Amino acid sequence: MKALTVDGTVNTEYVLGPPWLLPEASRPELMQAAINSLLPVLEYERDQRRAVQSRSQVGFMFICLGRIGEALKTLHDCARSQESIQDYRGLVATQLRQVQALQASNDAAAAVEIGRAALTRTNADPMLSDLQHFAYHHLGKAELQAGLYGEAGQHLLNALASRQQMFDHELVSSTEAALALLRRLTTNTDA
Repeated sequence: MKALTVDGTVNTEYVLGPPWLLPEASRPELMQAAINSLLPVLEYERDQRRAVQSRSQVGFMFICLGRIGEALKTLHDCARSQESIQDYRGLVATQLRQVQALQASNDAAAAVEIGRAALTRTNADPMLSDLQHFAYHHLGKAELQAGLYGEAGQHLLNALASRQQMFDHELVSSTEAALALLRRLTTNTDA
């Protein structure tokens, strides 16, 4: 799988690393430089919605750098802000980043809980239906880590079906990697 970027931002390349396919910075020094250049700009951003969305991206970059405590705090604060300003699209993105941070901190149960909340929101709001495949995918990966293999399989298959219809090779590849992990895990537990 090729390197991905944080919402297309230059110098934020990351890959999905073992064992739970969580993001890891390809070039940590470049990602840190991207954070360093973004944070001062956020202080002057007048659009609160945009500022919080950018802070949420920084939270994701903290995950990529292995700075999980900073990621969890940043993302928690962003989610609270997005809830208060009713930026539900941004909130779902932040919640899915929280899922990954919680997975990285080995709190799979909390990751599943937040992933379910994000999926519920995307299912309930037609304006967010385009985010469902992300919610299915990240919830499925959290369920894998939690040992909820049946649920994980269903959610990952839902994500895969949506992503195949979108013809997005990178997203399909990511979900296929999660399904391959599920097969390895269930094969090892059945033996």
